[in-house]
Amino acid sequence: MSSPPPSLNDSSSSPLPTPTKTAIITGSSSGIGLSLTHHLLSLPPPSPSPSSPSPTPPIWRIILADITPPPASLTPFITSGHAHYHRTDVSSWRDTLSLFCTAWSLSGGKIDFFAANAGIDDKESVYAADEDDEEGPKEPNLKTLDVDLRSVFWGLKCFLHYARKTTRRRRLEASPAPASDFHPSIVVTASCVALYRFPTNPQYCAAKAGLVALVRSVAQKLYTQDNVAVNAILPAFVPTNLAPKGLVEKWPREHVTPMETVLRAYGELIPLGMKGGTEGKGEVEMGMGEGKERKRGECVECVRGELYYREQVGYPCESQRWMVEDEGGFWGVGYADADGGKGGSGSGEMGKRKGEGEGGEAKSGIDGEGDEVSMARKRGKVDGTAEG
Repeated sequence: MSSPPPSLNDSSSSPLPTPTKTAIITGSSSGIGLSLTHHLLSLPPPSPSPSSPSPTPPIWRIILADITPPPASLTPFITSGHAHYHRTDVSSWRDTLSLFCTAWSLSGGKIDFFAANAGIDDKESVYAADEDDEEGPKEPNLKTLDVDLRSVFWGLKCFLHYARKTTRRRRLEASPAPASDFHPSIVVTASCVALYRFPTNPQYCAAKAGLVALVRSVAQKLYTQDNVAVNAILPAFVPTNLAPKGLVEKWPREHVTPMETVLRAYGELIPLGMKGGTEGKGEVEMGMGEGKERKRGECVECVRGELYYREQVGYPCESQRWMVEDEGGFWGVGYADADGGKGGSGSGEMGKRKGEGEGGEAKSGIDGEGDEVSMARKRGKVDGTAEG
């Protein structure tokens, strides 16, 4: 469980250090977004010993993005300057652009992390019929797709713009190598239902499936080209206000996923400067794979006390593998011709098998595992259980 946020109203406590990294968290006023905000703000301060062998966690500045104002628990952090609330409707391009512009200004020109977390459930049933309307059916309410899917495309575009701007500026100013202290990361909140059918909320299900497809599609190229790591978490049933009224109280406790499991997934995907155990391989820096390769293209299903790194479905035949991975650049050439050579599709690296690093070793969770149907890679348990 994440530790409670330190009280800034306690005169006996020393003031928090100056923030060293900036994060944007959408949907920050409740649920997963609020818990992540408290978690990042309550990370222990850096070790006072410069000779400490352990990496030290950053001090975060959180840009709170939500339609609803933040709760009172975040007021001390807003007062201290460690959090800033920017009212944001993520389904509005104008609001999204304003959010990132504000974050860029407050951060001094370096946005390190974007949690694309805001989401809503279905606002209209696809099964409903306008039987009494003689003029035909009314236009459906697709707000869920706007908030849960389209907004992430908008956030991705803005984050990339400012990440590239940071990199360019540092090169021009002869700052330290951008990779030395700038590791831009995005974690998208999808859902476990992205992998399954979910007839109760088909719009929500479709939007979350789209997010998984987006993450897997862009992850390797953005990491190679822009040093941006993109991953997704896929929570199961986590008690939040997204659930219909009364459902949380009725939900069987043995099927509840505690917030600690979700926060652990974030800790494995974001370079927090903290250490943890991974698959019995001893301590590794959280957010990093073996050899300090940053994780990207991972879709982490969070179920009760466990994390499952889910691979994409296996290819049914070599022809399908060739079309997606080894087609020799035909996609890139075709789209380059179609848009007049502007490179709009970003498919120029198709000739090299996605996910391969030096020597052809797979470095990401984008590819399937050979010709076999992919299986979840079960990753250890969180201390305690959902029943507790």
